Amino acid sequence: MLCLNQHARKLWRLAGVACATCLAFTALDASAQTSPKSFYALNADGTGWRKLFQLEGYPACGSPAVSPDGKEFAFDAWQMAGNQQQGPAKLFVVGLDGVKARELCPGQMPAWSPDGKFLVCSRSVQPAGLWIVTVEGKDHKQVASAWGAQWSPDGKRIAYYSGLKIMTYEVESGETRQVLSGDAHGYNQIFWNMTWSPDSSQICFKGAKPDGTEELALVDAGGAEFGFKVRWSGKGLSTDFAWHPRGDRIVIALRRPETKRLQLFEVDPDADDPPALVAGQDENLNHFGMCWTPDGEQLIVVSGEN
Repeated sequence: MLCLNQHARKLWRLAGVACATCLAFTALDASAQTSPKSFYALNADGTGWRKLFQLEGYPACGSPAVSPDGKEFAFDAWQMAGNQQQGPAKLFVVGLDGVKARELCPGQMPAWSPDGKFLVCSRSVQPAGLWIVTVEGKDHKQVASAWGAQWSPDGKRIAYYSGLKIMTYEVESGETRQVLSGDAHGYNQIFWNMTWSPDSSQICFKGAKPDGTEELALVDAGGAEFGFKVRWSGKGLSTDFAWHPRGDRIVIALRRPETKRLQLFEVDPDADDPPALVAGQDENLNHFGMCWTPDGEQLIVVSGEN
């Protein structure tokens, strides 16, 4: 009985952290969630911006993830009353044409298995933690009492963060491995919505230092001892990243001081050039929550006013 009580208390603490995380996401990436957010699609070269859809009754949404067959994408959404979240976040799936969104289950930050049969997500409702669910929204397996799960492109691992550590879960064996330890960096916070490199060899994430500096960092999926690189340092970095399937660029969102809006930028993971602004953006909107289609020809983006 004592062990069960301790486990329950641990999950309740996790739920509290998850809720705080949701609020932090709201404050940073969408500023004021009272204005509805919409999903847009654009071509890889920044042309052809077009609105896909807006989910009625859910002004706050994010974390799109296109299915392996490129026909639909999953995302999270939640209802708002003013600046207060109403109820748990939910997972939805909609066709890439923006037609017929269907609700799956409670959860956030969906990531597909490469075979398209499952999604992994984070939950703040009990039992809280990381869950693998079917494409119909049925619970399949709880992975860990943690947050921010991302399935690797090769299907073998699920990355997540726990406190100041980045961990991976081995899908076949169920074993967990530490990729980045809390004493291997100077961060006082590791953020959600990490992303894998297309070859599953690296993990891209955001870390924050005690002085407020935010960093875009790349860590070798086998462990920081095999590779760790800070790609960008500054302030105003969103927690969303989209690594192109070709592997040569990562789309990030930075808050531009001159517009005070989140705008899309590209960085080369293997170079030291400064981020380059993605063409064709509306400077009057915030753009964040990005993901590529599997063929790399389109980028799905969440956009909205404040």
